[in-house]
Amino acid sequence: MMTEKAKEFLKRRKKLLELWRYAAPGLLLIIVGAGAFIYIKTPLLLNPAETLERIKAGDISLPMLQLMAAMLPLVFTGLFILLLTLIVLMHAALKNEKKYMEIISSDGKGGF
Repeated sequence: MMTEKAKEFLKRRKKLLELWRYAAPGLLLIIVGAGAFIYIKTPLLLNPAETLERIKAGDISLPMLQLMAAMLPLVFTGLFILLLTLIVLMHAALKNEKKYMEIISSDGKGGF
């Protein structure tokens, strides 16, 4: 039989999974919207073909080149932080998965 602590843990997990069903599409919409906004407002920051074309034409002002040069290290730093965060979150998810498997196995019936 499952302990009360295990039942409470599974109840909290189920609630989080239900919330994620609504949060994930919202976050995806925000990311896509932000990308579209940046692409429309300043395509030089997202479109390498546009940037190359404008450099060849001599259309890019010095302040824009300075901005792009300053943003590149920030973007890569942010990318590495994002990747590290994903690794930490995956570690936490797999640790929880191990906990779930122990709870389910301890039930003796393999189910809820």
